[in-house]
Amino acid sequence: MAAHPDGVKKPLLYFVDYGLPSTEARGYIFDMQGLTILEGPFTVAHGRGSSQSQYGVPTRFSNAPGSAATSLGLYLAESLYQFHGHTAGQAYSSIGLRLKGVSPNFNDNALARGVVAHGAPYVTADKAGRSEGCPAMEQARARRVLPELADGGMVFLFAPDQEWMADDPWVASSGE
Repeated sequence: MAAHPDGVKKPLLYFVDYGLPSTEARGYIFDMQGLTILEGPFTVAHGRGSSQSQYGVPTRFSNAPGSAATSLGLYLAESLYQFHGHTAGQAYSSIGLRLKGVSPNFNDNALARGVVAHGAPYVTADKAGRSEGCPAMEQARARRVLPELADGGMVFLFAPDQEWMADDPWVASSGE
């Protein structure tokens, strides 16, 4: 909040632990002022470009356009909009939350790539299918929590990825 006072206006954090498989609950909504869990754990999708199989632990992360991979790091939650997607040949719509990546070289292409938080029918209480890189959640949960995060909350996508942990300034320790 201190580093981005113009962007972070709410003490809410949507956190996802991508070190866990998509069949386990790995998402949380935290109140960073009250140091409490408001939601979670719950299932969250990862990008199809991040794993070989539909269900499992993502192992590849990318900031590149067209990668369909999850991008790790810190994001600022921006505006809500009407999200439109496709799954299994069917169109659907949901609430969407634009995300601005602030981890240089790891997620700073998120807005251009269209990486957003949204609800999706392929995310259920016990498993999450794969997205195009978006941290998608159950549709009912998205309708409830994304408006709270919009316009000033934070999103942090974590995985035990050594390169990212060593080089992202939001994670790496300077050792001082």
